[in-house]
Amino acid sequence: MAPTEDVQKRTFTNWVNLTLKSANLKVEDLQFDLADGHTLIVLVETLSGKSIGKYTKLPAFVTSGSSTTKGRQEMIHFQENIDKCLAFLRTEENVKIVNIGGEDIVKGNMRCILGLIWTLILKYHIADGSDGKNAAQAKSELLDWIRGLIGPGTKYGLDIKNFTTDWEDGKALLALCDAMDGGAGAGDWSADGDDAERTAQAIALANKEMFVPSIIESGDVGVDELSMVAYLDFFRDNQDAVEKKVRKREGAQARAVSKPSAAAGQTGGFSLKPGSSRVRATWN
Repeated sequence: MAPTEDVQKRTFTNWVNLTLKSANLKVEDLQFDLADGHTLIVLVETLSGKSIGKYTKLPAFVTSGSSTTKGRQEMIHFQENIDKCLAFLRTEENVKIVNIGGEDIVKGNMRCILGLIWTLILKYHIADGSDGKNAAQAKSELLDWIRGLIGPGTKYGLDIKNFTTDWEDGKALLALCDAMDGGAGAGDWSADGDDAERTAQAIALANKEMFVPSIIESGDVGVDELSMVAYLDFFRDNQDAVEKKVRKREGAQARAVSKPSAAAGQTGGFSLKPGSSRVRATWN
């Protein structure tokens, strides 16, 4: 596989497993673990919130005959499951699936499998289940949202134009964390340093403070456009939750600053250290 396909396989596998967690399922190898159709159907039912209907959950084996015959019968059930899933997506969910068939998934055609998973990410994650949004539109809207936070005209002034090379050094990721929550501990996002360490720091910080699942590995940041779009869209999804957390923290800080000390024989309280958002205790 090409380097971008390797990155997609890792990132998309993490995205699939994040979705399947509620169903207590896990994919180890995206190329082969969807082949029987069962896991793919559970994935689609989880994303759509709808039932596909009856299908062969445990594909039947031929009880007599050669192993070749048994294998053929098994493959038939696999493909029937996947074809039913693809038909559901096309007819019930209005998902445009082009040049992907059940046989492609059964045989482990990686390009088709990655194409199908990206289609699901676009439909159910980025477009939030709505119809009619294509990849170009989705990328443009996400890029506009990011530029509104850290682009030209902001204090960060980063001229982000793509989802690959502009993210490689980790600075844009740290700046995005800082823009969403200035008290999260992003530090000096623009300081010189090791790109790999900075990127790893940003991913860990985003997971802890922005509730962004770490579906991408630090070494894969900026390599593949679709993987980056899938990852960065979680920042936008969680913006309201992060803002709520920030308001709660700032409210607690304000109350702490204004609350008088109850310590006997002492006067004091809390104050903000100049240039810092951390509450410092002071005693007189």
